[in-house]
Amino acid sequence: MLKLSMTDEPKKYIQIGPFRYEFTRTPPETDGEPDLGGTDFESLTISVTDDPKYNPQIIAETVLHEIIHAVLYTTAYHATFTDQEEEDLIRTISPLIYQAILQLKDELFDNPS
Repeated sequence: MLKLSMTDEPKKYIQIGPFRYEFTRTPPETDGEPDLGGTDFESLTISVTDDPKYNPQIIAETVLHEIIHAVLYTTAYHATFTDQEEEDLIRTISPLIYQAILQLKDELFDNPS
């Protein structure tokens, strides 16, 4: 079976309010510093690592983390925090929201066996 390279795959988007963010997977970091994801408000891009060493649950929580950044930007709440305060808030709440979603995933999503 032929596997498409990352550049051949169709682009994926996440709509957050009036903004359409391109969703991308980025190659693993090579500088030794873990960088699981990022949101660029100028290019409207949300990216997460494509590093296979990370469990899919870590990647999924990272996507939620970046979506919360985009929500705060879209609603202008990001301006009420310093960058560090915003990061601390999101690092605190994103795992809790992710856990709550996982607890109800079978109820929320049609999951045929």
